Amino acid sequence: MNGLVEHLERQLESNRRLLQIVLAQGEAIKVQDVQTVLARLADVQQEMVKRAQIERERDGLLRTAAQVLRVPADQVSLDMLLTLTPEPTATRVRALSAELKGLLAEVARIHRQNRVLIRQELLFLDHLMRVMSGAPRPDTRPSGTRRRPSPPTSWTSGASVAISTFMGLETSLRGLLAQQQALDVTSHNIANASTTGYSRQTAVLVASPAYAMPGVSTAPAGAGQLGTGVDVAAYQRIRDSFLDVQYRAQSMLQGQAQANQDGLQQVQLAFNEQPTSTGLSGLLANYWSAWQNLSNNPEDMGTRQALAQSAASLADGFTSLSGQLTTLQSQTAQNVTDTLAQANSFGTQIAQLNLTISKLEVSGDTPNDLLDQRDVLLDKLSALGNVSATAGANGSVNVSFGGASLVTAGASSTLAETDLTGLTSGKLQGLITLRDTTIPGYQTQLNTIASALIAKTNTQSALGYDLNGNPGGAFFTGTDASDITVNPALISNPALIAASASGAVGDSGNALAIADMQSVAAIGSSTIDTAYTQLVTQIGSDVQQSTNQVSTTTALVNALQNSRQSVSGVNLDEEMTNLITYQRGYQASARALSAMDSMLDQLINRTGRVGL
Repeated sequence: MNGLVEHLERQLESNRRLLQIVLAQGEAIKVQDVQTVLARLADVQQEMVKRAQIERERDGLLRTAAQVLRVPADQVSLDMLLTLTPEPTATRVRALSAELKGLLAEVARIHRQNRVLIRQELLFLDHLMRVMSGAPRPDTRPSGTRRRPSPPTSWTSGASVAISTFMGLETSLRGLLAQQQALDVTSHNIANASTTGYSRQTAVLVASPAYAMPGVSTAPAGAGQLGTGVDVAAYQRIRDSFLDVQYRAQSMLQGQAQANQDGLQQVQLAFNEQPTSTGLSGLLANYWSAWQNLSNNPEDMGTRQALAQSAASLADGFTSLSGQLTTLQSQTAQNVTDTLAQANSFGTQIAQLNLTISKLEVSGDTPNDLLDQRDVLLDKLSALGNVSATAGANGSVNVSFGGASLVTAGASSTLAETDLTGLTSGKLQGLITLRDTTIPGYQTQLNTIASALIAKTNTQSALGYDLNGNPGGAFFTGTDASDITVNPALISNPALIAASASGAVGDSGNALAIADMQSVAAIGSSTIDTAYTQLVTQIGSDVQQSTNQVSTTTALVNALQNSRQSVSGVNLDEEMTNLITYQRGYQASARALSAMDSMLDQLINRTGRVGL
């Protein structure tokens, strides 16, 4: 494959430069050379900018290979690329790829070591400064599970306390640590920009408790306030609970409309009444036409045989359609069972999260990521049925589903269908309506049409005479669409079909009377054909209505989701701005720390000895 070797060589060159940078950075950290550390961080950023072009080249190569291999670009592997490369070049590609993997692993290892060294230096200096100043030590946890900041320390204002020589170091260190924690939160946001249900987080920075200095203010002498830097007051999860409630309410309606549409579309496919299809309406037309043909030539055995076959096809159409409706009803019932099991599973997961969240809340943590996971489960549950979530103790939520209690604190219930006395919406309600009302209603109408056809045809057949002059018998057997069949005797001997009204040879009055039933009211004021057409029209209307409901509810759900994302979602442009802001703040705090260190070095090592 053209350009693959050159691309890998450029990747190797970039990673070699990156390795040299992080090695130099590690040496600077060991000797506590802040300026060199910051300079190497800038070098890393510059190199990553250069690597963006290499990454674009890589994407282009993968897309080209994907087109040739006819697979998605994200599924193209090295082995697949090698199939497009001649053997001498393929060997070179394997060697370069192995070298690149090893180099990337080494860069990652050195980078992790550097981060550990930086954190060790900062924590040691933090501990030293706080021992000297008597201040409490802040929490430096990552952003997934946050500890709430401790209550502000009360500073004594009545005593005359001298300012520590190291107070400037402490103030600068507070700024350094606060900016680092803000950077951690920003990095966490960027990493989860595409995570479903993730809520953007922010580090809330506040001024740390001021130091009371007696005699600093104007007369009369009183305690003045000297700033001590900054602390992270909280790790805030950006979320609008009102939008959550609105979204879940619309999700319930969407779930019901979607389930209804899916079921109705399957019913429509079962009837198969398309312009080019041979549905039941076509079979009815063939049936009436066969009787009309028999009335024109009552003594022809071929015409009689054609009538028997047309009638058999019509009977098979009724029984097949009835069987498909019964199967759909059975499948919908199974879907109800599976959906209810899914709802119970969500309840179990929510209860488990409640337990974990409550434990962390009691210990003073703010488990933002776990709260996001619980909200995702509530969103999924709302699509299955009407959900109500109320706040419980220690950050837990109590959840009711379909009017029944599903989750109470850390305990969940296994609900049965009979427990859902207040179920009014959601996928489960849509499925139950299909199973118990919609499909049985269609089945009843189909049975009514088949029963009318059986009764009217048999009654008229009994009034006629067959080809031998004998009284006619039943033309159809069965009672409705589920068991309608043509009398087997007529299939084996079409001469028994009662086409004559008088028994005379050549008389076809009875066949003509049955053919005329096509235009005679048989079900109320409707003919058999009209009743079936009304049934098909009703199904089509129901499908169109359900499609409109899905479109409407989906549009509302998408609009509310966009509103939620505008509040809780991660905006990468905004996060990059924050990243630069906190980076500059970190650099400034590090520079202040370096300046204070130089001042102390001047004071301690270069001012001579007192008393000699």
